[in-house]
Amino acid sequence: MLYKKKIALTFPFLHSYGGGEIFCGAVANFLIKYFAIDLYIYDNKKKINKDIKFKKNINIIRIKSKNIFIDFLCCKSMIFSQYYLIYFFKNLNLINYHFVFSLAGEMTSKLKTYQYLHHPFYSLNPNHYLAVGLNWKKFHKIFIRLIFTIFIRFLLNIKKNSFQKVITFTNSSWSKKRIKNIYKINKIKIICPTFDMPKYFVSNNNFEKRNNDFVILGRISDDKNIVEGIKFFQKIKDRFKSTKMHLIGPIDNKYKKKLNNLLLDKDIILHGYLDKKNRNLILKKSKFGLHFFKYEHFGRSVLEMQKFGMIVFVHKSGGVESIVFSNVQKYRNLKDLEINFCKVLNNEKLRNCILKLNKDKLSNQYTSNSFYKTLGNNLLH
Repeated sequence: MLYKKKIALTFPFLHSYGGGEIFCGAVANFLIKYFAIDLYIYDNKKKINKDIKFKKNINIIRIKSKNIFIDFLCCKSMIFSQYYLIYFFKNLNLINYHFVFSLAGEMTSKLKTYQYLHHPFYSLNPNHYLAVGLNWKKFHKIFIRLIFTIFIRFLLNIKKNSFQKVITFTNSSWSKKRIKNIYKINKIKIICPTFDMPKYFVSNNNFEKRNNDFVILGRISDDKNIVEGIKFFQKIKDRFKSTKMHLIGPIDNKYKKKLNNLLLDKDIILHGYLDKKNRNLILKKSKFGLHFFKYEHFGRSVLEMQKFGMIVFVHKSGGVESIVFSNVQKYRNLKDLEINFCKVLNNEKLRNCILKLNKDKLSNQYTSNSFYKTLGNNLLH
């Protein structure tokens, strides 16, 4: 058996089951075929989420600060745990890895370094914080985040050219443009996160024969504006004789309590996390997808719903615009969404036009093969 070169992967922590954690698992499981892997995470004293399936030969190493205050901050926040990983690798000089690859953002080290940077943690532009669910109504949170960012940049000596020599991947042309406005980076490559993406589903049934059901897919949390989505559904559901809204994705108990009163509506079904088989059955039978997250970097859940033949409406911002092909599917506010939705609802010709666009664009694009091929071409040669 040939000796495998050893690499180091990093990710802040893995107790949740969001897109970042799933991405970490997919990349690690792909690269273990070619390298020996040490995966470094911050030890926040929580178990790794059982739904993240790592290959057994991936060596997971937990690190933590000896400083009680810093450890407290790192356990509470991904921003701080990522800071500690950067600090750790800037000072690590004991093991000669073939390369270091940060799967969650900014990273420098004394070795060849890659970073997957879809959200710049340490941007000094407060507008960029809108892409993690903050808004100007929460000005105090934006201000606090800015102060912490300035503090961390000072501690780590992060400047505009800090990542100039780091090879950077990102997930959309929108993210690429944003990153280049923050840092001087010589090499940046778009790799759409389409790992484990379903093939385009060709239905035996006409779209019109599907249920008049709506789906919100992905992590169910405050930053995804789920309440806004539920209220929109309640406003327009009387246009149908029969309709349901399906909320599909992981949810924590604290946020579930916040939704309790809204979930009294018998037409709203909170599924929580579903295995792919049961999730896909719902997507194949439903007509409409809703996505209320503003400044979405890419939008895997939007892509998946469209791959299953649904018509999806998204906020007109961020990288998600590049994977939704009709302007009528994009809205700036709820009034705009209602107008656009009614256009689609009342015009079968328009629906067919959207579905044809989706089929033409998605049948052979944004596939798992393209993701792994691009990743391999950049890391294995």
